[in-house]
Amino acid sequence: MYSILLVDDDLDVVEIYAEFLEQLGYSVTSAPDGEKALALAAVLKPDLIITDFSMPRMNGLEFCRRIRADEQLRKVPIIVHSGEVGLLLPRGESFLAKTGDLRAFKAVVARVLLARIDHRGRDHRVGTHR
Repeated sequence: MYSILLVDDDLDVVEIYAEFLEQLGYSVTSAPDGEKALALAAVLKPDLIITDFSMPRMNGLEFCRRIRADEQLRKVPIIVHSGEVGLLLPRGESFLAKTGDLRAFKAVVARVLLARIDHRGRDHRVGTHR
């Protein structure tokens, strides 16, 4: 089962997307801001991070930079999920507009996780997402 860290200060967004991802078979942990997410990521070592851009304490850009600076986390794929279009993202990060389109959300999550498996050559975990 893939683990996803969902970072967003909007509790309604977290509830909707966490429930949706869990129904798809993913294990989801959430954090309300970048600082708490960094601490959780260090412990959980998630397979994917989905983060908002505009958050209190630490915005999505700084959060991405810190993840990439961490030796243990730098290869974890990140999807920036935001209502702000035209963002300048760090190189290599994926962007998904917050439109509420769950089909598009599901497709991007699956594509990013599949690319991670392909990049590593094979998936070493038991079980996969549905």
